[in-house]
Amino acid sequence: MSPVASQQVATLDLASLERFQSELIEAGFEPVPGDLREWVGPIAEPLREFTAVTTMKVSFRDGWPFQYPRLFVDGIDELHTNAHGELCLWHAGAASDQWLTFAGYVARIEEWARRTRDSDFRPEDFALDAHLAFGHVRLGAIATVELDKLQLDLTPRGIRKVSGRWNNTNGVLAIDPGSDGAIEGRGYLVASVRTAPRDLDAVKSLLTLQQRNNFERRFRGINEGGRPHLFLIAWQRERGLEALVLLAQKRDEQVVAEAIEVAPRDTKVLKLRAGPDSELLSGKHIVVFGAGAIGSNVAFRLAEAGLGTLTVVDDGRLRPGDIVRHAAERWAIGVAKVSAVSVDLKSRTPWTKVESIAESPWSPARISELILGVDCVIDATGLGAFANMLSAICRSERSPLISAALFRAGSVARVRRQAAADDVAITGRTEDCGYPQIPYAPEPPRYEAGCSAPINNASPVAVAATAALTAAVVIDFLAGRAEYGDEVIEVFHALDEAPFDRVGTLRS
Repeated sequence: MSPVASQQVATLDLASLERFQSELIEAGFEPVPGDLREWVGPIAEPLREFTAVTTMKVSFRDGWPFQYPRLFVDGIDELHTNAHGELCLWHAGAASDQWLTFAGYVARIEEWARRTRDSDFRPEDFALDAHLAFGHVRLGAIATVELDKLQLDLTPRGIRKVSGRWNNTNGVLAIDPGSDGAIEGRGYLVASVRTAPRDLDAVKSLLTLQQRNNFERRFRGINEGGRPHLFLIAWQRERGLEALVLLAQKRDEQVVAEAIEVAPRDTKVLKLRAGPDSELLSGKHIVVFGAGAIGSNVAFRLAEAGLGTLTVVDDGRLRPGDIVRHAAERWAIGVAKVSAVSVDLKSRTPWTKVESIAESPWSPARISELILGVDCVIDATGLGAFANMLSAICRSERSPLISAALFRAGSVARVRRQAAADDVAITGRTEDCGYPQIPYAPEPPRYEAGCSAPINNASPVAVAATAALTAAVVIDFLAGRAEYGDEVIEVFHALDEAPFDRVGTLRS
């Protein structure tokens, strides 16, 4: 017997799908009537110890063979399945050829059974989002909260007053301690949660007697007063606090509780994406001269990577055209560039202390004052004369310097380091010393009304790449890895002259 020839899922390899389904038929499976995506058959032998049922369901999704067939088994402990009853064999987006045959599929089931029997769980086994386990989910919304700031563990009864406020433009419910928000609520810290609660009864079963009385009284109040109420239930997991946020409100004479996806905004959570050097950078102070296209993006990349203190020096204001390549957003048009960088970084990277200096200093004494005691100086002004002066001052003050600039309408980027003991002074680098000089070529001037300075038409892609390279060179130096030389040239578009006639990286 062969499977139905019609294509029941969107696939790039119908032949392999039909082979797999032929193997399912040989193993005793049949498609669900009217639905060729779902197949039911005898339960795999390794699963018999976990349930009393005798069948299991294999479910196909569009994208075969790049999406694995889902497995659903009734009666399995909720600890080992998601809210939809799926037994998770692979994580979302996994790439494997193991599921291309039914034998390989069963082998993965055997591995799952062994690990479950031995309590040999991997980190992803505990990554089930609590809101997905609850029966009713409010789609398209997230609840942001600083879980540590709630300090639920310091409350005598494990109950904390919280409140929420909607940002209606993007479906964000911001939760904070206290009662300043438009929606009143309570937070509860519970002692032990084996599996995320799937309904209100399961939620209440986690609460102490005092917490349950508080919860039920407030839930009844919604029906009587008609105002919505927030409930946040938090508990400790293997990798920190987990939480379930419920928004309960009256609908058609009934009170309905919906789970909202929790999105922590604690600094330690934000720093999980800051990269491996964040702890090192947290104790560093960097000054950036020039807060234009390259300088603003360098400042953002370093702050995002965990930088502790940042000083930004520039006397310019943002014009509408600057926003095309600048790290700041459109709200900052007309604002000092350094202020725009400071404001955006305060909300984006709260761990970085930002000092804004709206100046364009040329006095050696003032520059020496600004770089005193910093761990690294960055020149992103794009001004060759200023870079040379800064090189001389930094050499005199023994301050590490990184200078970045784009040339030839963004065709070539150059990042120069004058920081390590054997780095050649920027002002002394010549072709005879092994430093290729970027050839000059006249470019048609571009101007805009109200601005006498010519516009460099470098691509935003080249700007972003140069800023990222500059930040990488800075972090490499501060971390003491010395993986970069004292000069890195990136050719984005080949020029006629060697060695710039090929796209790629030139290193000293």
